Amino acid sequence: MAKTSQAQQLVQRIMGRPYGEYEYHGSGAGGSNRVGSSRIARQTRAAQGRPSAVFKFVRNGSCTDRSSLGRQLEYVGTKSDAIIDPSHRYSDQARLDKNDINRITRKWELSWGDNWRTGNLTNHFVMSFPPGTDPNAVENIVTGVCNEMLSSGDRTFEYVAGVHTDEDHPHAHLIINRVGSDGSLFLMRQGTEFSYESFKEAIVAHGERHGVYLDASTRFERGLIHRPPTTKQVYETKYNGHEPEDRKRVLKEDLEFALGEIKKAQKSYENITEYCADNNLMVLSVSTRQAAITLENHQPLTNNFPITAEHTNQINGLDQLVEQYNTDMLDLQDRIAIVSVHERPALQSKFADILKQSHPILDEGDNLNVAIERQSKTGIYNSDKLSVASDEKQALIEVITSVVDGYGLDSSELAERFTLGNNNKFLENVWMRQDFDTIARAQELDLNKPSDFETARKKIDTVYDSIEDTLVSHGWYQNGVSNKIETGLDAQQAVQEKFGEILQEAVQLTTQLAQQTLEQNQVETKLETPSKTHQLDDDYGDAL
Repeated sequence: MAKTSQAQQLVQRIMGRPYGEYEYHGSGAGGSNRVGSSRIARQTRAAQGRPSAVFKFVRNGSCTDRSSLGRQLEYVGTKSDAIIDPSHRYSDQARLDKNDINRITRKWELSWGDNWRTGNLTNHFVMSFPPGTDPNAVENIVTGVCNEMLSSGDRTFEYVAGVHTDEDHPHAHLIINRVGSDGSLFLMRQGTEFSYESFKEAIVAHGERHGVYLDASTRFERGLIHRPPTTKQVYETKYNGHEPEDRKRVLKEDLEFALGEIKKAQKSYENITEYCADNNLMVLSVSTRQAAITLENHQPLTNNFPITAEHTNQINGLDQLVEQYNTDMLDLQDRIAIVSVHERPALQSKFADILKQSHPILDEGDNLNVAIERQSKTGIYNSDKLSVASDEKQALIEVITSVVDGYGLDSSELAERFTLGNNNKFLENVWMRQDFDTIARAQELDLNKPSDFETARKKIDTVYDSIEDTLVSHGWYQNGVSNKIETGLDAQQAVQEKFGEILQEAVQLTTQLAQQTLEQNQVETKLETPSKTHQLDDDYGDAL
């Protein structure tokens, strides 16, 4: 379908082997590596007119002690048509009896320890499916989703799910014990292994395996401007025989934000259309073009296209193409990270050139825009200010060796960068992020700790100032504004502001060339209080 990419060609030259087909073997909790979890996968399915995967948080649906858990399980498990739990102890029965509920509450209470004094011990979610969905398929989908998201990986979470068919749309209530197997807490956070996106993507993936075709797109990607009704509003209006209405965005800034996001989605549909047309995916090209036109006319997407085998096959083919591209790029980054310091800067520069030539739909992390953008106006990697001839490289190495001593930085690699030059922000991001991680390792700093992060920030600030002063004194760098990061009360915020997203964007790279990541600090000593956190979770879910 597509020719060998430049990334593949470069990988073959570096690694000395051709590429075969990518095969997905699944991922642990969160499903972040799932084929079909990209923006492209979401939008191609939405353009097909599939119903949306629904995964909603039930506000005020959490329990704070054993008795409230018992009432919760009674509601979920005594009106159900199927019970799903990780032990499969209840999988052959439709409902829970009192003994079952007592057994579960006693077991979960033992896992809580002292946490019961501090807040919510469970979370309550609902997975909803289109009217007419086969209840057996619903049971299989929910089983697969729960197994992937909650029973895989290094830590697991206990849960009970009950499939209900008492309304026109079958649905499942999911109760999760928030205290995991390792004592950590279940937290729903955007961009982490547990998020609304990851659960919806899991529902879509497992749905396709059982003939239920859904999409995990956001409301903006479907052209929906306003917020959905709350769960309470849905039940109240249905009780009164009415259809629930969206909650209107009334603030000008709020409305402009929504329209801007829809405009981005429209542009993305247009890019997908172009790419599919070039690669003879004509059915997909037609549906995504229609989606772009619909959003341009400020209308929501509707079910305009039948879910045919050809359409679905083309969607899956594009999924695999994008996944292959991402695999190639990740493998290339990993390989570049371990080559010699003399070769690495040139290969990193070539990698940035590949990004510039990549089609926009293949760029999930927005790296293409960063690769096209010029480097920052200040900083030691600004080629407009650097002037180092190749025959001066050895002298440069000797001069900066003493400057970087103790920081872990390699003077030969720095000299290669300075003589090579750089004219885009992506490469600057990579080099600065690599330096940041290298300094942290050399100083044995844990970047998840705020105090160590602040120390690393000061270290890179100091060494960059020293390098710049040295380059200026030898005539290799035009004197200009210092790259120093101002000290503030919030070190991480100061870094992000001064670097102009340099570290921030570098953290978001799919795989860092330095093979180190600034992991999100997920350590929380307390369970959050019900009101504030649940409001944030609900608002976050509204956008999806």
